[in-house]
Amino acid sequence: MTIELASDRLPTPRQRVRRRPGPAPAWIGLVLFSVLSIAGCSSDSGDASVIFVEVSKIVASDGQEEDHFGMSVALEGEHLIAGGVLGGSSERGFVYIYRRTERDSSRWSQVRKVRGADTTNMDSFGCSVAISGDYVVVGAMNADSGFQDSGAAYVFFRNEGGTDQWGQQKRLAAEDPDWSDGFGRSVAIDGDYIVVGAPYKSGDYYESGAVYVFYRHKGGENNWGQVKKIEPSDPRLLLDFGRDVAIDGDLVLVGAANEAHLFGRNQPSADQWGEVKKLVGSDTVNADDFGNAVSISGGTAVVGAHYRPGGGEYRGAAYVFARDQGGAGVWGEVRRLTASDAHDMDEFGYDVAIHGDSLIIGAMYAADLFNSQGAVYFYARNRGGEDNWGEANKAMSSDTEDGDILGSCVGIGENCAVAGAPGEDGPDEDRGAVYIFKKTREL
Repeated sequence: MTIELASDRLPTPRQRVRRRPGPAPAWIGLVLFSVLSIAGCSSDSGDASVIFVEVSKIVASDGQEEDHFGMSVALEGEHLIAGGVLGGSSERGFVYIYRRTERDSSRWSQVRKVRGADTTNMDSFGCSVAISGDYVVVGAMNADSGFQDSGAAYVFFRNEGGTDQWGQQKRLAAEDPDWSDGFGRSVAIDGDYIVVGAPYKSGDYYESGAVYVFYRHKGGENNWGQVKKIEPSDPRLLLDFGRDVAIDGDLVLVGAANEAHLFGRNQPSADQWGEVKKLVGSDTVNADDFGNAVSISGGTAVVGAHYRPGGGEYRGAAYVFARDQGGAGVWGEVRRLTASDAHDMDEFGYDVAIHGDSLIIGAMYAADLFNSQGAVYFYARNRGGEDNWGEANKAMSSDTEDGDILGSCVGIGENCAVAGAPGEDGPDEDRGAVYIFKKTREL
C-alpha cells in the first residue's frame, strides 16, 4: 500500500516521549516464542487462536543514510515488494523484489532491484507498490508526464528480459495529465487490471482528485491501456479522491478525505466502473481523516481513520464494512476497530491491509517504549465471536528504537504479513527496514 509521500510529505517522528514500565524488547520476543508454536503455516486465519509473530527483518542490500527503505510494501504469495522514495544521495527512488525461500516465512532472498527506465531525482519512484501474480506496479507521483509532477506508474513483468528479470513492460500516465496531479501516489493491481490514484487532480474543484483504470490488453497484448477515468460523484475542494486505492476482482475501493467510494466493473452495465456505494464511518467527523487508507478482500472492506480522537487525541480507528449488510448486495458497517491499548498520537489506522479472515493495522506513532517506534495490530474475523473481528495481538519490532515508525505501511497475505519501518536507523540514520510476521497459533 501507500503512505503520505513525496519528499516534502515524508512522515516524521512525533516529538514526544512516553516510556512505560515493561520488559525490554528482546525479552518480549523470548516470552512470545516460549509460548507459541511456530512450526508450519496455518491457513485458517479466522480461527480465534491465530496470531502473528515476527520471524524476519529485511534491510536493503545496498542501503544508505535516509533511504527510507520500507516506505511502501506489498505482499502476495512468494513475493514481497519494498520501496523507498529517496534512494540515498540521488533521491531517485527504488524498489526491491524479494522471494520467500522457506515456507515458514523466515527466509527471503533479494531477486531484483528495479527503477523506472526514465526516472530522475525527486520523482518519488517507489512511493507506492502493488503486486499480482507476475506483475509489479510502482508509483512515481512526482514524475513528469508532459507536466511537472503530473506523475507516472511503472509496470514490471517477472520474465521481461529473461526468467526472473522483472523488466519494465510499460510506463503508465493519465491521458489527461496536468501539473502536480500526483498520479501514482497510490496503485493497486489484480489480474489484468491496474488502478492508479491521482488525488491532486483538479477539475471543477482544486485537488478534487481522480482515479484511472488500465486494462492489460487495451490497445494490444500487454499494452496496459487506459479504459476508465473515475471521478468522484460529489467533487469538492481538497477531496483528494484517490489518496489510496485497492482492487479485488471487479471491485475498486477509493479513499478520499473523510469518505471512501466503492466501484464495480459492471455497474451499472458492462465495463462501466460505476459507483456501488459511498462509505462513511457511523461516528466519524471531518477531523478524523476517514479514508486515508483502504483495503478490500472478498466481501469485506476496511477503511482507516487515523486522526479519530477516541477519547483522546489522534488515537485512530479503522472501520470494517461487509457486503450483504442490510440486504443483498448492500455494503454496511459491521465493526469499528480501535487499539486495546490506545494512547494519544498513535494514529492507529494510518495504513490497513486485509486478506481473507486476517487484518493488519498500522499505528506508526505508537510509543510503548520509545518515541514514535510504531506498532502493528492484527485482527481475526472470528475472534470473540462470528464476524467479530477481534484483536489477535499487537506486535512491535524486536529491535524497536526511537523514530522507527513501524506500521507506516502494511501488507498481508495467506500465511504472513509485512510492515515497513522507514525510520529504522541501522548503521546510518533512516536507512529503513521491513519486518515479516508469520501466522501461527497460540498454545
